[in-house]
Amino acid sequence: MQYKGIGRDEVEDNATRIQVNIEKMCNCFERLTTWSGLIPAKLMVFSENLLAHQPPPGASQAEKVKAAVTIPGPETDRVGFWAQ
Repeated sequence: MQYKGIGRDEVEDNATRIQVNIEKMCNCFERLTTWSGLIPAKLMVFSENLLAHQPPPGASQAEKVKAAVTIPGPETDRVGFWAQ
């Protein structure tokens, strides 16, 4: 299964883009559960930048920190739930 993350060119707002990517990631896990009887998945790999903050060019340090995902945090908790 191949996953292509949503980029700034598709969803401008950073928080919305992260939520869309999380939803797509969780859908990948959910689809795998339907295949588990045929081809059990032991490893699922996603690009490291799917949850990366992408503040607008020229953003201040405060804006960059505000756009970042906290680890642990609600985003990583949701992905972690499906990954177990």
